[in-house]
Amino acid sequence: MTRLAAWWDSLRSSFWFIPSVGLALGFVLSTVLVWIDREFLGDQVEGTWLATTPAASRSILSSLSGALISVTALVFSITMLTLSQTASSYGGRLLRTFLDRALPQVTLAAFLGTAIYAIRVLRTVREVEAVAFSPHLSTAVAIGMFLGCVCLLIAFINYTATMLQPPNILQSVSEDLTEAIERIYPTGVAEPPGVVPHDTSFPGASRHSIRLGRVGYLQGIDEDELLEAAEELGGIIRLRVRPGLFVGSKTVVAEILPESAATDELCEKIEDTFILGADRTPRQDVEAAILELVEVAARALSPGINDPRTAITATHYLSDAFVRLADRQFPCEERFVDEELRLVLPRERFDAMLSAAFTAILHYAGDFGPNIEAVLEGCQRINEAICLAEESDDPPSDLDAKRTAIAQMVELIAHKVGQNVEGPSQRLLLDECKTLTDAITDRAKATSLDGRDADAMATAMQAVSEESDVEKQLAVDDAEAAEKAIASS
Repeated sequence: MTRLAAWWDSLRSSFWFIPSVGLALGFVLSTVLVWIDREFLGDQVEGTWLATTPAASRSILSSLSGALISVTALVFSITMLTLSQTASSYGGRLLRTFLDRALPQVTLAAFLGTAIYAIRVLRTVREVEAVAFSPHLSTAVAIGMFLGCVCLLIAFINYTATMLQPPNILQSVSEDLTEAIERIYPTGVAEPPGVVPHDTSFPGASRHSIRLGRVGYLQGIDEDELLEAAEELGGIIRLRVRPGLFVGSKTVVAEILPESAATDELCEKIEDTFILGADRTPRQDVEAAILELVEVAARALSPGINDPRTAITATHYLSDAFVRLADRQFPCEERFVDEELRLVLPRERFDAMLSAAFTAILHYAGDFGPNIEAVLEGCQRINEAICLAEESDDPPSDLDAKRTAIAQMVELIAHKVGQNVEGPSQRLLLDECKTLTDAITDRAKATSLDGRDADAMATAMQAVSEESDVEKQLAVDDAEAAEKAIASS
């Protein structure tokens, strides 16, 4: 099932599958409708709204086919321009987000399918008196399909214009991230039954190492197949990699314990459960979607783009993702069959994902307070979500580890502020960090950050900065007045 899902993801994100389906449907539909026109309609439609002449059919179909091919080229050009602009402004990895959406591919498929349909029907039109044939129904359907293509073209232009706006791009990536969280970390995941060994690295045990001999990013692992293989060998399979990591040609991806249980057939079965690709995907890797938002924020903070508001929006979406993760029980690294340990595999960690999300943003934010405040506000929201999860009837067992990760992130923010920010902004941010740290220590939800956002922070810092400038100017004026008094005396 995992391999099938990965195959479907690759088809869905390709730009040839759905247009090819549209071509095939247009070919089949033209064959079927022309056959209906020949076998069942004939002269029975004379005097009805379906009736047409061979000359009219030829003129309509030839005009439609020529126009559709021209517009198809236009749609393809707009698509390539959109992809190029998206890649240059927000990163090439966001192309997957655009290609995954159905509307661009459906629009191209509709135009190609209608064009091949019109050309196929046009071949059957005959104007010679003895063998005259006018495809009444097929011509009417061609006109209807053309009207549908016009509607799709309008929707596609509107979609392209709105999709290029940074908030919509971020929302689209955030939807992928939310979907990945719901799929990988569903609510209500219970601890597996069985006794977990003290040291799952099994030091001193004999083992057989498996290397794939292939290179790429691990996009998915079929855990069910691995469990079946482990049950078949009667031992334990210990994975050394997880989805999202890079696998080299000599990387050990799995170990079979004991070594005597390894067979060539079993090793081949285990190798087939690993799915490699050219880049990371969010199918089993939440961090892949997180890094896409981080890439948008980092590019927005670069001197060439200089769009801190987009970075703040990306930070808000990242914060919401971790709010969702706060009350989720992360899957255990151990999998059991009939209470017997059969599979050990590494998992993503909350603290590692939190660091991957916010550390780069703090680095590129430099001394710009509003972006730092957005990260701090996100930490406050995550802490509040952890406190709410703690009050629930079935709280996750790793809340203390998550709270520690938030405290460490706030400590990093305070360190960055102390290094990079100067003046009133530094004092304001350091006070906020201390307040949030105290709230985390006291397991409290409410802090002075409640009801504030980065825009409010920017306004507050501007007011404090202006007040400080006034104070500095007054001090300068007083010093000049004192110097003049001394000189006159």
